[in-house]
Amino acid sequence: MENPKAMANKFLPTVVVLLTTVFFFSCNTASDKDYASTAEAMADTTRLAADLGLDAVNSAKRKIIHTADINCKVNDVLKVTMLLESSTKKLQGVVTESTLKHEQLHSTQLPYTADSLREITTYQTSSLLRLRVPVQYRDSLINMLPALVSFVDSRQLLQTDATLDYFSDALKTKASTVLTNKAEARASTTKDLISTADRAESNIDHLVEQYRIDDAVAFSTITINLYQPVQTSSMHIVNAEAALKIPFTTSLSESLRSGLYLLE
Repeated sequence: MENPKAMANKFLPTVVVLLTTVFFFSCNTASDKDYASTAEAMADTTRLAADLGLDAVNSAKRKIIHTADINCKVNDVLKVTMLLESSTKKLQGVVTESTLKHEQLHSTQLPYTADSLREITTYQTSSLLRLRVPVQYRDSLINMLPALVSFVDSRQLLQTDATLDYFSDALKTKASTVLTNKAEARASTTKDLISTADRAESNIDHLVEQYRIDDAVAFSTITINLYQPVQTSSMHIVNAEAALKIPFTTSLSESLRSGLYLLE
């Protein structure tokens, strides 16, 4: 028995053509010119479906958005971060985010000398990178990581098929253009003009969405989280409490002086 998904992909162009036919027939009056417009719209829809590879789930024409999310342990976060930033630029990509931080995990103070303390702090350094590279260089960048990291905690590669979204926006753009042109020709009141402007704005939104999908398909987004083992730092600091404390001899001298003053 044929796979349901395969059957759906097989008959999808036919269904789309039928729906488009119904739509244009409902929008047009029954004239030879309108029938010709509908036939042309059907042909355009069929060509668009073929151009987007809707007849095969593995077609290279489909609008596939590639993304990756990787978490890695490294010995030197700063060094690897800078190497990845440099490599991204060499691959004609851009670094959309690069955040490096030191997170303090624990801190304690121990006596060291009479007027100083030894402060011991544990912390972890991490980095977040969001990189965008031309889709043909995505694997090249990802394949650099094994030589730069000591351990890969997780790696997720996603391929999101946006073909139907793109196809939907393209059809809506065509339909909206037809309706807008007709509305402009027939507009006679302010209400008609406002309605036409709304249709034109909707048309722009669909076009922008198509460009957004094209951009996401052309450039792969790679998110990389880097961290290094917990580190410890030690430093000597002034014992403020001891520094401000009055010496015993000074305190005794002041007490005797105060007592003599009272006796007088």
